[in-house]
Amino acid sequence: MTRLRDETLHPTADFKELYRLRWGIETFFGLLKTRLGLENFTGKSAESVYQDFYSTVYLTGVESILTESSQP
Repeated sequence: MTRLRDETLHPTADFKELYRLRWGIETFFGLLKTRLGLENFTGKSAESVYQDFYSTVYLTGVESILTESSQP
């Protein structure tokens, strides 16, 4: 994106909007990587990486459901 310097073809406002739309996705990946340790896979095969990824995403959903119901 840094090579798109022509403001008339690529207005800064467009990138601000794209960044705003992507922010929720970025923070979710940050949660997966840091708090849930997604980058620490239990194996080296593709299957073990898939299992780790999907179980982490599943646990994140369960955590969201449990913590949402406990909010006043």
